[in-house]
Order: sequence, then structure tokens, then C-alpha cells
Amino acid sequence: MDLLNLKSNTIENINSLFELYFKKEKELNNDNQEYHIKIKSLTDINDKMINEISEKDKIIIIKEKTIYDYEQEINRLSNIREEEENSKERGSMIVTLNKTISDHEKTISSYSKQIEILKNKNKVLEDLKKLKSTLNDSNNESIKIEEVINDNHNEEDCKKEEEKILNDVIEKSIEDAPHSNADDAQIAAGLNEGEYTQEVEDKISEKENDSKEVVDKEVNKEVVDKEVNKEEINSEEEDENILPPCYIVFEYKGKQYCVKDIENASKYYELSDTLEIGKPVGYFKVCYWKIKEKTCITFEDKDEDKKYIFVKNDVAKGNLLGDKIGYIEDKKKKSY
Repeated sequence: MDLLNLKSNTIENINSLFELYFKKEKELNNDNQEYHIKIKSLTDINDKMINEISEKDKIIIIKEKTIYDYEQEINRLSNIREEEENSKERGSMIVTLNKTISDHEKTISSYSKQIEILKNKNKVLEDLKKLKSTLNDSNNESIKIEEVINDNHNEEDCKKEEEKILNDVIEKSIEDAPHSNADDAQIAAGLNEGEYTQEVEDKISEKENDSKEVVDKEVNKEVVDKEVNKEEINSEEEDENILPPCYIVFEYKGKQYCVKDIENASKYYELSDTLEIGKPVGYFKVCYWKIKEKTCITFEDKDEDKKYIFVKNDVAKGNLLGDKIGYIEDKKKKSY
């Protein structure tokens, strides 16, 4: 009995152990399946994330390439802009140099004219000096004639000596004084009549007066020519500084500007000190404001980025812009 009981107990225990084993095995299998499922899901998630990362890498590569292309385009446009700015600067420098060169050429031409005038004056003065020296020589020769007359008692010898000396004096005076209009035959005839001293002095005084009149005429002509040249140069400079008739100059904040065809104008322009028209600055419009019952000017102030309304003055009164009576806000006119 004991053996049977022991056997039955042993069999029961063994069965219970098998049941427990199978139960545990089943639990392990279930756990393994769950782990496999989790691993599979994690693997899928990992693959999905890897695909997303690869796609994002592609997008990043494309964006980097786009950024690089934009950088290249920006650099190219910057170079073009720098070249345009340099070309504008070169153009302005060339214009300035041309203006400077033209001013220097005008100065050189005026100096050349003055030099020519001075040369002519020097030439006239030299001619006067030569004429004076000739007159002095003539006076000395006449003194010699008087000495010869006093020393010689023989009238025939005196006359011959006088004629010889006077002929020499006349020839020398004619050679040194080209402006003289004296007639040699008349002088010789006068000398033969015995009036040599008075005749020579009269001829010399006539030559001196004629030469002085010629010199004065030349000097006056040169002075007149110089004044005419100055007036022509001044008139040319004034013509250069005159705007076309369709432009009107006005002043705003201490600076000068201009507007073209004021009744139909839509913008105003810069104006230099030499009255050269520059770039357009801003909005400019003439209109009638019914509320104020006045003709007004809508004027854009670029510094303040605002449009103001001024009373339109007559050009004859001075400045075109009158009193400030309003401004533009939200495309509507508002008064002060």
C-alpha cells in the first residue's frame, strides 16, 4: 500500500512537474513571440527612420546646392553692381576731368591772348624807343650842322657841307622811321632854299606825331579787342549757366531744385551750384484744393519720407513753394 501510494504520489508529482514545465515553456514561447513582434516593430521603425533620414539628407543636399547657387548668383550680382558703380564713378570722373580740362584750355587761351597783347605792346614800345633814338640822333646832327655853319665863312662850302650832312640825316631818319610819310624830293627842295633847320624839325615833329597816333590807335585797338574777348567769355559762361526755359528753379531747406513744365510735372530734380540738372528726387504735382480754394503743390520730402502741401507762389515773387498748409496721409489731404 505504501508503495502504491508512493507511486501514485510520484506520478502525480511528475505530472505536476510536466504541467509546470509546459506551462513555463508556453509562457516563454509567448514571451519570445512578443519579443519577436517588438523587435520586428522596432526594426520597421528603424528602417522607416533610416529612410526618412536618407530623404532628409537628400533634401538637405538639394537645399545646400540651392543655397550655393544663390550665393553664386548673389556674388555675381554684387560684382555686376560694383562694376556699374565703378563705371558710374569713372564716368563722373571723366566728366569732371573734361570740365577741368576745358576750364584749363579756356584759361590757357585767355593767357595766350594776354601774352600776344603784351608782345604787341612790347613791340610798340621798342618801336617808340627806336623812334626816340632816331629823333635824338637827328637833333645831334642838326647841332653839328649849326657848328659847321658857324665855323665856315665860305657860303658855298657851307651849303655843300650842309647839303651833305642833311642828306645823310634824311636818309638815316627814313631808314629808322618806317612810318614816316615825308617826301624826299620836297625835303631836298626845302634844303636847297636854305630852310634846312626849321624844315627838318617840322618833318621830325610830324613823324613823331604820326608814330604816336599809330601807336595810340594800336594800343586802343588791343584794349578794345581785350574787352570784347572778356565780354564774349563772360557771355559764354553766362550762357552755360542758364537753364532751358521750360525749367523753374525753387528752394527747399536751403537747397536748390528745379521742375520741368510745372503745370504737367510729376517729379522734381536736383540742381547743382553750376545749374546742372541732376537725378529726379521725388513727387511734385500742382493741383487745386477746393477746401482751401487755393492752387497748391504736393511736394514729397525724401528725408522725412512724407508728402506736404504748399501754397503755389508766383515765380516772380521768389520761391515757388509758399506756406505749408497740409500733408498727405492714407492717400487723403489733411490740413494743419
